[in-house]
Amino acid sequence: MLRTRAKKIKPCDYRKMIQKLDIDNFELKTSYIFEAKATLINLLRLEDYLREIRHCITKDMREISLKYLNSDYINKSSIIISLGLKKPKVSKKRISMQKKLDQELDPYLNLLDIIDDYLQQIEEVKDYINSIKE
Repeated sequence: MLRTRAKKIKPCDYRKMIQKLDIDNFELKTSYIFEAKATLINLLRLEDYLREIRHCITKDMREISLKYLNSDYINKSSIIISLGLKKPKVSKKRISMQKKLDQELDPYLNLLDIIDDYLQQIEEVKDYINSIKE
């Protein structure tokens, strides 16, 4: 589904993908055993999509982090610190870059929280359905 993409996806697009799954309106039907099995299959499908989206989000987050890590300033600073030539000191530029990084990653982190919450709920429903079968 998403793993073949070539570029970074915006958080709003990920949010739309999650909304298209319509998880909030998912109906849990367990009156009959065949309904429970169908519900379980749908839950497994939703879980796979959410895990795929989660994977892509973390991949994008790594790309964003690497963009900041590859800047000349951070590379020069880390060499000085690793050699022990200077006492480590956090500059205003590094603080500014960290704030920018945090601002850029924050929407992705919020999406991860949403996905993790959905995955937890799906796991609980799967456990419930599996207990019904027995």
